[in-house]
Amino acid sequence: MAIDLGTVDLKFWRLRERLTIHEISCLVCDGDPKPDFQYDLDDMPLIDTYLPDYLEGYDVFMSVLIAAVREDVRKIEQYLSTIPKLDGGEFLSEQECSKVKVIFSSAHPVDSISELISIGGSTLLKTEEIKRWLNTKELKPSFFYPDENTKESGSIKNQEYQTRLMSIMYDTVDRYYGENYDPNDRDTVPKQVNVIEWLEYTYALSNAEARAIDKLTRPEQGKPPQGNN
Repeated sequence: MAIDLGTVDLKFWRLRERLTIHEISCLVCDGDPKPDFQYDLDDMPLIDTYLPDYLEGYDVFMSVLIAAVREDVRKIEQYLSTIPKLDGGEFLSEQECSKVKVIFSSAHPVDSISELISIGGSTLLKTEEIKRWLNTKELKPSFFYPDENTKESGSIKNQEYQTRLMSIMYDTVDRYYGENYDPNDRDTVPKQVNVIEWLEYTYALSNAEARAIDKLTRPEQGKPPQGNN
């Protein structure tokens, strides 16, 4: 099925806080996830005729994402089997996700580990989780990172040479030492444990990597670190 990508406006998809695996895979490849249906006389959908074969990389990306979600569900099931059953708690806390080293906690619970992850239906992933996972893969598709191409070309963050840890370091400066940081007010300096926990959870860093970035960005004698602002 041919689709003119020039007429597709994807911005309203950003209003969704959760997306299916099919929708994520389409959006990563700059395609419209909306399915195209055939209808019977009662206006009931009969068959989904939408095949995103025009999207380069769709099948490969989706298979890798499904594998990642399945692995996280497996880790969650394994972790939950070692602790008392939660009272009405369906999802792991941010601290538990960091401990178990999972990102897609929203894919849980499922009836069993062997249950197929739904591509277009019940398995809905949080957009914040999607972006964390994309960060670990060093991928920044335009739909999920619309501001990446609008930053000033002269900023440190946009120099041609930049490692992943350098990029994370600048993100840390932006997050913790921006408008709310006052070099004359020590109360505005973030606690080390909070910075390290955020780095480990958001970027799946090791504790040693997170501590190194915290040390590089932490102000000395009340002086603000130099970032890209």
